[in-house]
Amino acid sequence: RTLAEMRFGAAREVQNALVVQIDWGLGLGMVLNGKLFKGNSGFAGEFSHIPIDEQGILCKCGKIGCLETLASGMALVRMTQIALEQNVHSKLASAFRQNEDEITPGLVITVALEGDHLAIEMVNQVGRMLGKGLSYLVQTLNPKMIIISGTLAQADQLIILPIRQALQKHCLPKLIEEIEILISPLGEDVGTMGSASVVIEQIIEN
Repeated sequence: RTLAEMRFGAAREVQNALVVQIDWGLGLGMVLNGKLFKGNSGFAGEFSHIPIDEQGILCKCGKIGCLETLASGMALVRMTQIALEQNVHSKLASAFRQNEDEITPGLVITVALEGDHLAIEMVNQVGRMLGKGLSYLVQTLNPKMIIISGTLAQADQLIILPIRQALQKHCLPKLIEEIEILISPLGEDVGTMGSASVVIEQIIEN
């Protein structure tokens, strides 16, 4: 997906960019000095397992309080279900009462875009935590651009605004003055484009 952004998307003319994929889980690709950064053994970008909350919940990796437990589609659904269990007013309440498994990231985002206060707050919480996690990378790498893709990208400004607010809170002002935060322009085609980009990359390397 990061290759797709480099070849066809928002990172085509950017030397330093972070590509965040946020679906049920949380993924990251990094473009550094115009090249895809893979790390020493190809595992660079395990951003989702940055420890954020020592008092948090158990992550699937076996550690406590990883970023993915706070900033992912999985986290969005979990926090929404907890709020609905407390009978918070929301358009999602009837679906939750019928079958709690009907609460999906896509549904929460759809309802948030319709103006539901609970759904908006849940997306906002995820955005703030994602922004806090990204602040570590922004302080370290000083990227020009952060590209948000995946299911939660459908929230558009509802997810971008809290990310930017968190960066303003946690980063040095000079590091965020020129940074762009945007939704991937590739939409649902990014997977196909990503596969094509891998083939192109292999041809170029050979």
